[in-house]
Amino acid sequence: MKALITILVVGLIALAAWWYLGQGTPATPTNGDNSEPVNGPAMELPAASAARTQAAADAGVAYGDTEVISAVEQEWPDACLGLAGADEMCAQVITTGYEVVVSASGETYTYRTNFDGSVVRRAQ
Repeated sequence: MKALITILVVGLIALAAWWYLGQGTPATPTNGDNSEPVNGPAMELPAASAARTQAAADAGVAYGDTEVISAVEQEWPDACLGLAGADEMCAQVITTGYEVVVSASGETYTYRTNFDGSVVRRAQ
């Protein structure tokens, strides 16, 4: 009986370790030093999708006619993503997000987003 309990406990510990280590993998790709664009699955980021939606609106084209060129994880100096207007007050808090470059109608648009893409601001 002790052997069975030992096997179950060891199995549960192994399962918990496997699950925990899997949780350590970032949900979104990052390059570590934030200096290079993140490609591949990063183009499916909510922030990239939000930037594509904004680019489509800015260019007057369909969402499907836009393409993410790059998405680079950044830390912005405030809640306005470092792009506050003259009459705008912004929370002074480091905001993690992305700089997303999108192509639409032959034009290139650069956007800053927060991490989940709920805030999108055109940088150029």
